[in-house]
Amino acid sequence: MRSIENVTERWEDLKDDFDDGRTMYAPWQNRSKRKKGRPGRKPRRQRHNDYGSDDETEASISSSVESASGITEEIKAKIHELEATTKNSKREQSEIEEKIEERRGEFNEYRGERVGTRGRKLAIYIAGLNGHTKRAIQQDFAARIRESDQKNAAEEDEDNFDPNMDIRNYDDLVRSLLVFCVSNPQSLPQHLNTFVTWASNGYPSNKLTDEEKRKEVRYLERKLGDLRVVIKHAFEACAKEMKNELHLQTFHQYPNVTEETTHMAPDTA
Repeated sequence: MRSIENVTERWEDLKDDFDDGRTMYAPWQNRSKRKKGRPGRKPRRQRHNDYGSDDETEASISSSVESASGITEEIKAKIHELEATTKNSKREQSEIEEKIEERRGEFNEYRGERVGTRGRKLAIYIAGLNGHTKRAIQQDFAARIRESDQKNAAEEDEDNFDPNMDIRNYDDLVRSLLVFCVSNPQSLPQHLNTFVTWASNGYPSNKLTDEEKRKEVRYLERKLGDLRVVIKHAFEACAKEMKNELHLQTFHQYPNVTEETTHMAPDTA
């Protein structure tokens, strides 16, 4: 595009030179070709004979006028051609830029979907890990309670103690235990220490150029955006799990607890 505009400017300068009566040369001609194509001087006698003929002089003037008119039309045609080429190039450039913007939008949408998918995968992974940890904690806690119950039962009545006899339903105990799992927060201080080291004076990043620093900033902004999406999905999954557990372990138990309290009230009174 820029080269076409430069050629157009040279042809417009050529037209100005022609209008002002200055010597002009085609833009693609070089000085050596102009020197080579320059006609030699005629002998003095021949020039004197040429000047003596009025008919030849008039014919030469007429030919010069026609040649000048032809050159003017040629220059105008060339300028018009270059302007049309410039216009078409600008239109094509505009179409290409529109396509680039469309592709950029599609890429951003795809990247957002990819980040969302990764966030959902991470949320599923965290939920699965928390569920496994929760069950392990519940079973371990129930096993310790069972061990404590057996120890107390043996101390109270050692002769009638049966280790195979469960004092309570430990499966129900496992299900009734409220356990909440929180991800290990140690990674956050590690990231903060990394950023502090990265920003310190002795880190090689301080020797980066301004353009390289801008690239680093854009990279960090993109990663922070991905982190926000991942945290959002993880938080939503955690909140949903807590809500379900509260409903199951607290609100769902209200009728049973109320009925049990009603039966125990007369004896307590």
